[in-house]
Amino acid sequence: MFVSSTAAQPSGEPSISSRPTLAPTKFGRSVAISGDTIIVGDGIHSCGSATIYKRNDGSWVEQAELRPPECGLGANPERPIGFGFSVDLDARGVTAIVGSPKESTNGVNSGAAYIFGPSDVNSESWVLQKTFFDSEGTDYDDFGWSVAINGDFAMVGAFVDDESTNRGHAHIYMRAGPIWFEMSRIDAPGEDYFGHSVSI
Repeated sequence: MFVSSTAAQPSGEPSISSRPTLAPTKFGRSVAISGDTIIVGDGIHSCGSATIYKRNDGSWVEQAELRPPECGLGANPERPIGFGFSVDLDARGVTAIVGSPKESTNGVNSGAAYIFGPSDVNSESWVLQKTFFDSEGTDYDDFGWSVAINGDFAMVGAFVDDESTNRGHAHIYMRAGPIWFEMSRIDAPGEDYFGHSVSI
């Protein structure tokens, strides 16, 4: 972790090294920062996690470790699902989105994305608020490979949504009060791996 000094040179702070307990880990596979909040994802070969850190009086402390509701499905409950492969925070640092491109509810590696937030305005515990699945999800879509959130809008990329042509998609979601719903799906005809990265 680095912060800008008054001389406009980066100055080091103690690194964030707390790791999820499942192995093998890829702690730091994805990161995002917003104000006094950081989220660090770990989600390649393990069930995965995403860890929330808060800055308090100049020091970064772990506030919560986010986990998927299930690590795997079916006959192999420990199957890696890549939870934390992609992460993002909203501008206020109070809502997180976590991608899980190997989650298999709608087929092998069809993918999912999860919205987390504090249980209430004064709480330091984060809870799962919404799970997104591709509305047309099938095997190897990798939905959740990329994620982004900004205010009441979220975006999720599924960059191999059409495996036969490698033609991906991006899905846009909107929050109305406490309810999230899908607004649209963006396609780019003729473009391979569309949705590999997203921003909103």
